Amino acid sequence: MASLDFRIPKAEDIYVFIPAFCYGGNKRDVLKKQYPPHYTAEEAAKDLRCQADVPCLGKDGSGKIEASCGDMATPCIGLFFPSLKQAHFVFTAQKAGGYDIGISYTSGKIQLTCPAVRDNIYRFPSPCMEKNEELYPDYNGEIPHRYMVLDCADIAEFYRIFFENRKIMNLPLTEPFQYSRAKQIEIQIAKMNQMNWKSKGEFYAVGTTDHPSQVWQSGWVGGPMTAYAMAKLGGELEEERGTKTMLHLIKCQGQSGFFYGGCDKDGVKTSDGKGGEGTENWAMVRKSADCLYFIMRYLMEVDGSQDALIQGAKKCADAFVKLWQSSGEWGLFADTETGETTVGGSSAGALAGAGLVKAAAFFKEPAYLQIAQEAADYYHADCLKNGCTCGGPGDILHAYDSESAFALLESLTVLHEETHEKHWLAKAEFAAHVCSSWTVSYDFEFPWESELSRIGAKTTGTIFANIQNKHSAPGICTLSPVSLRKLYEWTKNPLYQSLYKEIALVLSQFMSTEKRPIYSWDNPKQKLCEGFINERVNMSDWEGKVNVGGLFNGSCWSETANLLTLVDCPEIK
Repeated sequence: MASLDFRIPKAEDIYVFIPAFCYGGNKRDVLKKQYPPHYTAEEAAKDLRCQADVPCLGKDGSGKIEASCGDMATPCIGLFFPSLKQAHFVFTAQKAGGYDIGISYTSGKIQLTCPAVRDNIYRFPSPCMEKNEELYPDYNGEIPHRYMVLDCADIAEFYRIFFENRKIMNLPLTEPFQYSRAKQIEIQIAKMNQMNWKSKGEFYAVGTTDHPSQVWQSGWVGGPMTAYAMAKLGGELEEERGTKTMLHLIKCQGQSGFFYGGCDKDGVKTSDGKGGEGTENWAMVRKSADCLYFIMRYLMEVDGSQDALIQGAKKCADAFVKLWQSSGEWGLFADTETGETTVGGSSAGALAGAGLVKAAAFFKEPAYLQIAQEAADYYHADCLKNGCTCGGPGDILHAYDSESAFALLESLTVLHEETHEKHWLAKAEFAAHVCSSWTVSYDFEFPWESELSRIGAKTTGTIFANIQNKHSAPGICTLSPVSLRKLYEWTKNPLYQSLYKEIALVLSQFMSTEKRPIYSWDNPKQKLCEGFINERVNMSDWEGKVNVGGLFNGSCWSETANLLTLVDCPEIK
């Protein structure tokens, strides 16, 4: 085994960063639960800010954190020393001599190894650390790397340095397979109308209608964003069905103005609270934020004549204003009936700011814009300045994630677009730099026998979900990358244009079609239906080595992400 050690200064305030794997050392309380982990009412009352048993350092910086290159969006480790005003970065490659490279950190030392060495390996579906029993082959060659030490004033500068250097190793990068825009629209609309339209309730469902656990969600991965995109891309039928989907959404609105998590196949409202007694009325704040933003876009761009939708949008906007004024945050979960926070301390509601900006213009209500600005300032100070956002997905507790980071980026760009105030542009750039840390910067080499290797899949521009669910995925969950195009237009920085194109162009190669079918990891293999885009871009071995480069047979939110990209980014399709 080859290894390289880098001795670094010891300090109590080191910010330890591994892209898409470790943010500030992942120093959170650990709650050991089966997947998906959920808070109980008793735990929420204790004001917990927890994550599952993912790789992390102790709160005092003790311990060791280890990762294989497949766990990272960019093979890299960065350290920020606030007291020294200094940043250290070690960049490396995926492989050397045919073996994956690993990175580890302990106080005072960074180590690169080849093959990747981990004393403990993170495994799924029960998020936990397992003792590693692997035997490592002998390799005595060189490990490619670049070691950088730079003056660095703060976390914002730290992420700017990373953003500007994330491709410094010149790792493999080629154009992905690409369907034409017209062909994608044709396939996606046909699939949605055939498999996602629920005629009984008259709405576009998430996933497919024959899957009992994926019928309807009010946000996060479906609901109004699918309806909006279908109406924008389709014809009269899709606009009619989009409107019906939006009106169905209003049936899921609680007394407070926030939305229930969804409904079952018979239209009965369901809760996001999965922690037993006392969580029956819990709703993901993120879902209501999604709802507000995409209802407003629907009203302003598709059909602004539906009174029930107008009233529902205003009720939701008012709920966000009321919660902000009473709590000073939007939190992770809220009570759908009372509108009060049940679990706080999260950036999950970051997209609500963009929704409130749109609502301020539509309803001519300046208070909405004021709250959107206050919230954006809060998320900038509380999250970005600490180098991380958390809690966007509903199945990760307070773990760090990409979804809330991209949602905050969207809100900040919408704010700058509305107000033209330069400080929002600076904050949006900061958010984009954080988002780039979740976005794969090179083309991963999959095992030759894997499905993604067979189809020649390129990973540049795919996005890791969070530090718990360790797969990359096609698309932003669940937005288009249009905010990055806006940053390019405003700043002329070509790195934003590059990141924008990579995220937008990577999607369609993961679409299964009759001409280019994609098969699952089942035995025997199953062919994914035409139009399916599965979320799994497994670079990591979190689901076992056998599933690196594999995927399950399922219809996922990436289809909606592709629809939104087709709407917002027509010039590069």
